Amino acid sequence: MTAIEKQGIVNASEQHNDIKTDIVEEFFDFFKARGQITDPELIKDILKNDLYFYDSDLIMSEFSDVFFAPQSLDPMLDKMSQGLYEKHPAVIEFLSTAIDQGLIVRNESMHSIVVRMMHYCFILDKTTEKQFNDYQWSEKLFAYFHPMREKKGIKKGVLRSLISSYRISGRWFVAVKIASMELVSLRYLKRMHKKNFKPGSLLDRLNQKFWIATLNLNIYEATLQDFFTKQLGNSEAGFILTCTNTDRVSDDGQILYHHTQGWASLYQTWNLCFITGDLPHLDLMYPKLLIPIVQMLAVITIFMPALFALQSRLA
Repeated sequence: MTAIEKQGIVNASEQHNDIKTDIVEEFFDFFKARGQITDPELIKDILKNDLYFYDSDLIMSEFSDVFFAPQSLDPMLDKMSQGLYEKHPAVIEFLSTAIDQGLIVRNESMHSIVVRMMHYCFILDKTTEKQFNDYQWSEKLFAYFHPMREKKGIKKGVLRSLISSYRISGRWFVAVKIASMELVSLRYLKRMHKKNFKPGSLLDRLNQKFWIATLNLNIYEATLQDFFTKQLGNSEAGFILTCTNTDRVSDDGQILYHHTQGWASLYQTWNLCFITGDLPHLDLMYPKLLIPIVQMLAVITIFMPALFALQSRLA
């Protein structure tokens, strides 16, 4: 291939990239997202009434300066746009189709929801980034969250959380999801202070198989839900994800699933499609998938603040 041909490909790629970037910016502009600054009172309301983090000394001591002083949201939107553009082209295609076909409605009510979602993203991104960089911080968050959650009626333990969350929600899928997250979180806590298994040993292989099985279980739950609600395309995508799941998991306090970027992108778009069609509280469910730290990672890890947020809303 000649140098001229290479240059032509680069220029075409750059032009295509500009189009994609414009689509994301058009979406932001549609909801007047650019130029927004955080509202400390709105953050306080979310922390107090939605996430139940307001009484956590751990959260307040770490983030009060950031949460309760106005902050520009544009840097977060920049990272979100970069993550979508570089990692998740299917989401870009969805936005393009939604804009072209007029599927997105803009009104004052929708604008207020989007503003609240942006504040959710801001809170979850900060807390999740902290957990990712300091996994032992998650243990302290558990110490606060489990007793608080029990006051809301969700019991500790896999079986007890299954029964109690079903009594609250009346939905088996939500109850099973919370119980499976409970299984993961309790195992996560148990492994946090254990020595690493010798690489390649039987215990190491069994431990990795456990974490792979829990991720597959998470996907199967949603795949079955999609199947029974006739979302067959998304159900098929979920089945493909379980068949092509990674066979390598790092367990050194932080649980990291090592996937290809293609797998991670399919998981992200499949998950977005699933929650859009099957779950309530989209104002909270979307942010946990769209926050920059999740967008930019090719690995999948266990983000406790986002899991806590879902369970808190249920309670």
